[in-house]
Amino acid sequence: MVNSRFLKKSGPRVSVSIDLVLLILLSVHFFYLKPTEAIFGGEATFTYYLLMLAYLYIRYLGFSIRFGIRKKLIPLAWFVTGILLSFIPAYKFYGQHLYYSLIAYRHFLLLLTLPVLLSIQPSWTEIKRAVYAFSVLYVFLCVYVTYVAPGWVVLGDGHLLLDEGEFVHLLPGLQFVSMAFIFSLDEFRNKLSVKRFMPCAFFFLIIVLLQNRTHLFCSLAVIVMASLFNKSAKTRVYTEVLLLIVTVSMVILLNQYFIGLWDETVMQLNDPDYNRVKAFMYFTSLENGPLAFLLGNGFISGRVNPIMQNLMKEGIFNSDLGLIGMWHQFGILTVLVLLVYMIKGLSHKRSFIVQAFALTMLLGMLTISYFVEYEYLLWLCFYFYLLGTDEIYSQSMAIEESRIVRRALRRYRSISSS
Repeated sequence: MVNSRFLKKSGPRVSVSIDLVLLILLSVHFFYLKPTEAIFGGEATFTYYLLMLAYLYIRYLGFSIRFGIRKKLIPLAWFVTGILLSFIPAYKFYGQHLYYSLIAYRHFLLLLTLPVLLSIQPSWTEIKRAVYAFSVLYVFLCVYVTYVAPGWVVLGDGHLLLDEGEFVHLLPGLQFVSMAFIFSLDEFRNKLSVKRFMPCAFFFLIIVLLQNRTHLFCSLAVIVMASLFNKSAKTRVYTEVLLLIVTVSMVILLNQYFIGLWDETVMQLNDPDYNRVKAFMYFTSLENGPLAFLLGNGFISGRVNPIMQNLMKEGIFNSDLGLIGMWHQFGILTVLVLLVYMIKGLSHKRSFIVQAFALTMLLGMLTISYFVEYEYLLWLCFYFYLLGTDEIYSQSMAIEESRIVRRALRRYRSISSS
């Protein structure tokens, strides 16, 4: 397990992990549970989240140029630039003035999470403990609100009905369980043992049982990556065998669920009235011409134009199509920024955690939007933080730079001696 270069000599800080858990809970609106609805309902969560960021920044005050903060904020700067440029088509096509755009785009202030994380400077161990704790709580609550207290969930009209074929209600925040799975899988790869295998199998089983096709497909891809790209031949073989046995066993034991998910996917893709099919046809129509292709169509406030509400009534959501939905709203730059930095995370010089996280997000972008929900904005900030504090990458780059310097010195000496 690789820690951040900011790891304190005293070891992982429990207080930091607790603060990160609270931040994650705020991002998922405390699961929309009735006991918390009076406090965190509606727009209140947005205010509490910003107050939490301010509190964390003031408490830790670790923001410093000497840690290369400015360089680590470059991905976020490009990302925000693309979002701000979409103000232009929002005004041109729908007459949305700056005031209304600032209101409509206000949830993007949650991207300030990245500079706050750089201020806190949590070690990777502290992040791992936070997502572990959240994941255990998440599993407990998913089971509890499904079988014990389904009336606790408040979503939309306040009613909860499980869709046909589902047996556990899917609360918001599954992406952090995927994150916990990546951390546990990395630990298992580094040291094969039953103790390290159990958390890995547990998190993967939860992802399977919750039947979210995107995260399940991404987790299977991460397992394949873990099996193929381990530097130790012996560990690679053992990992491949063990993970293959577990995967095959789960597929056999949960065969009906995999078949059900597959049949549902095929049926939906062949249905012209399926939401994602309708969304694809609409978002690729390029109704507003070249400017919309470059800068998107903007995030439109309902106070200015009801177009977004009308599309949602027809079952058309930008978030259903991931990259295409992002491009339709915010233009090509935001899509390119995400693609570039996800592909950078897949470099062989990166640690496995960053590689697996990048692969998960890259594949997830087919159906996941990182713009709408608070938890996905936080997830994206976690990725940018891990990308910027990857110790293995820093070490490999330092070695590469020293090699370049040595080669330059040898050439200089040979020229001087001649």
